[in-house]
Amino acid sequence: MLAAYHHNGVAMGSFSVFVVFPEQAIVVSAMANKSVEGVGELKNIVDKITTAFIKNPIPNQQVLEE
Repeated sequence: MLAAYHHNGVAMGSFSVFVVFPEQAIVVSAMANKSVEGVGELKNIVDKITTAFIKNPIPNQQVLEE
């Protein structure tokens, strides 16, 4: 199971989602207008996209370390 921490927001005319996948050192921020069903749908879309990248990493991807 993938550990993920979400923070969602709603403003007039838009939704936003901020997701942290700490074990993979990935952070995703996405915004959408109100054409999506709701912030839950945007969260699901972000999770699907990020999961695809985690399962199929980009070759030679560099990870920044402190």
